[in-house]
Amino acid sequence: EYISANLNQCARPADWGPNGLLLCAVQSCVGLARLAPPGPERRLVRLVGGCHTASVTAVRWVADSDHQQRRLGLSCSADGTARLWLAGGPDCQLDSLACLSGGHGSQTTLENVDGLAVDSGVLHGEPTGVLVATAGSDHRLVLWRLVNSQPAWSVSRVDDISLGGGFAFGLRLIRFNNSVLLAYGDDDGALNLAETAGGEAIRRVIRVSGGHQDWVRDIDWVELPDQEGCALIATASQDSTVRLWRLERLPDYDNAAVTGKGDNYSDGKRPARLLDVDRQVASEAGVGFGRIAIRLESVLQGHDSAVTSVRFFSVNDDDGADRQPQLRLLTSSMDRSLVVWQPQADAGGLWLERDRVGSLGGNQLGFLLGLPSPPDLLSAGGQSLLACGFNGALSLWTRVEGGETGEATRWRPLGCFGGHSAPVESIAWSPGGAYLLSASSDQTCRAHGPCRRLGGRWGQLARPQVHGYDMTALAFLDDSGCRVYASAAEEKPVRLFRAPNGFRTVLAQVSNADPSCPELKRSEPPNPTDSADSAEPEYAQVPSLGLSNQPMQSTTSGQRGSGAADPEEPPSEDALADGGLWPEVRKLFGHGGEVQSLAACPGRRLLAAACRATQPDQAGILVWRLAPDWSPSWRQTLEHHGLTVAQLAFDSSGRRLLAVSRDRGWSLWRLPDDEDSDSQIQLLSARRAAHARIVWSCAWPPTSADDEAEKFFATGSRDRRISVWLAALAAPTETKVEQPEPVASLELDAAVTALSFRPTATATEFCCAAGLESGAVALISVLAPGADSASAGGWRLAPIAIVASVHAATVRQLAFRPGQPDCLASCSADASVRLLRICRDKEVSDS
Repeated sequence: EYISANLNQCARPADWGPNGLLLCAVQSCVGLARLAPPGPERRLVRLVGGCHTASVTAVRWVADSDHQQRRLGLSCSADGTARLWLAGGPDCQLDSLACLSGGHGSQTTLENVDGLAVDSGVLHGEPTGVLVATAGSDHRLVLWRLVNSQPAWSVSRVDDISLGGGFAFGLRLIRFNNSVLLAYGDDDGALNLAETAGGEAIRRVIRVSGGHQDWVRDIDWVELPDQEGCALIATASQDSTVRLWRLERLPDYDNAAVTGKGDNYSDGKRPARLLDVDRQVASEAGVGFGRIAIRLESVLQGHDSAVTSVRFFSVNDDDGADRQPQLRLLTSSMDRSLVVWQPQADAGGLWLERDRVGSLGGNQLGFLLGLPSPPDLLSAGGQSLLACGFNGALSLWTRVEGGETGEATRWRPLGCFGGHSAPVESIAWSPGGAYLLSASSDQTCRAHGPCRRLGGRWGQLARPQVHGYDMTALAFLDDSGCRVYASAAEEKPVRLFRAPNGFRTVLAQVSNADPSCPELKRSEPPNPTDSADSAEPEYAQVPSLGLSNQPMQSTTSGQRGSGAADPEEPPSEDALADGGLWPEVRKLFGHGGEVQSLAACPGRRLLAAACRATQPDQAGILVWRLAPDWSPSWRQTLEHHGLTVAQLAFDSSGRRLLAVSRDRGWSLWRLPDDEDSDSQIQLLSARRAAHARIVWSCAWPPTSADDEAEKFFATGSRDRRISVWLAALAAPTETKVEQPEPVASLELDAAVTALSFRPTATATEFCCAAGLESGAVALISVLAPGADSASAGGWRLAPIAIVASVHAATVRQLAFRPGQPDCLASCSADASVRLLRICRDKEVSDS
């Protein structure tokens, strides 16, 4: 139902193609998204991992490669390889067709491939297949050819050249003058053009210097339809300027009137550089020319920081009577702006700024990439701009015409898919199941929920916490308003946050949640005569010299939270960054190390936490009882384990606490029946060597508070086993603690890192979801004695289904949605959060 992830921090993390398909790079995965604003199709549909072993550094669609509603795309990675993909179709499939390896570095120490250029079509009447250029950190530039030799694709390395210790950026294959030119920038600020001899070799490189003052980051080109034999090349540079170069063919190869000395050329107007095109190729093509001249056309200065990308595109000019497509240039910059430039027909090549979108101020970094709508979306009237930020977040704008109202044309921000940019460590459902929280090593906590404007599909609703440390755990506390959660990070205190009324306004406007759910109840002052300051805050912000989210009052919280003129529109990236914080209500101290795990007791205001430990005196579990104002009124330390407690879990009755540890054991504790009692928590039972390796996870089944006869729990370990244990009913009367044996075990194909029981079950049959280190998710049936003929003699575990393609890395946590037992949330080290649907045939569907 939902995939949440940010794109990679690289130069080309996405490419927007026909039919609204967005090819994108997410960690070591290649993703496919549907993006057709302003409609509801704005979601990440597919993530495919396992093909690249390191971060994907660039993706690119292959032009003119449509085949039976599917399209070719390419990706390259820091593992030194590139891959050819076939994407699209009714189900948005993404299949790997071929691998380009061995071109950069050796097979044992592959170099980073961070540049990619592709070209396809027909050259001199012969099909060329797909021509690919890659550049890597090994200072080499490689030319490849891919041919569809049914049933598989053949890959051949055409040629490679050394860059002499330099780097190549912004690779572009240019089909011009009946030949294919390779353009790339370097770290000296020069534009380089290479003639590829009909795609057979890199024959000659011409270096056009004397332009930029810093390295060239991106290149794009376009043929001028109204000027035969002319094209424009745009180069974006770190020096905050864009330079336009005119590429034109010289009609007479041996014309004495055209004077040139070496590679320099002048026609009496402006100096240029010459590039020879192979005479034999030109002759076979029936063309009477063999030289190309390139000269500086214009310099665009409008950004305050490095220009990171350039893209040519054409739109219909609504101001013109003939509505002919007009050329535009889109630039992105680290100053957090996108600028649309247009040429002035009567100004001799002068380009002026037409539109500018982005944000001013703030503490965010700039844009790495800007993309205009693909031509088919432009023709449908959906002119939009997409930007990828430095942290991988996407920002989206759509053009709104003034029309008959007389209003000026403007760009409206829209919500777009996104998520975390580092491994997601923990997830937690709100008690009513209206939304999901996730915490990540990218030091943020994010809220996800369904959105009306996205057709009921899920999106980001808020960013409650932006931390200074990598986050490790989340837990919702018992509260009638479902509004307080605890978070842990690589720091000693545990922090409590409370949902402001502004978030509830956004949740009510944007989400299609049930209006009667407790998450939508607004908090008011305790007494009608109380001042506004005593009411619940509308939002939160971090003071300029502060470190904690402070509550703030505002009468415009709805607009601040949503960031859009349409209140039902999901928050844009700017709104999430600036208006989605929750106020911090308390800090809980007591641990001497970084907190690693949290658990909240259902029905009670009890919170348990454990920190990183390397010896027994550091591995104590702290349990706090919290007062109505969330201050700690009582605390106890539970000492048993010798190493870090990996996970904590209270049972559904709130009477027992289970802990599993890196010391390969588990411990079970009994809580006092009276919530306000200061009685000590007692150790019921424990097992020192419950598994052969680290015990990563544990889970309780869904049983009622009165069903104490057959209480059991499950543990999962690095030894690839899931074990079921019976829970002790009372504390031992002797000093020696009971060391029980498992009643059933099951070995899987990989280490078990996450467990969660489905909320619905019969008296003798339970369903448990297991997340594996390989990224797979398994459904396991836990059968009590008498459930069937095979389990008549005792407990039994039976696998129902194993889905290997859910995540590309270790599954960190699983959680079923309250009230919807068929909805399973998962988070992973691949930086993604997913919602999975369990179908009636008991299979997991990543729908």
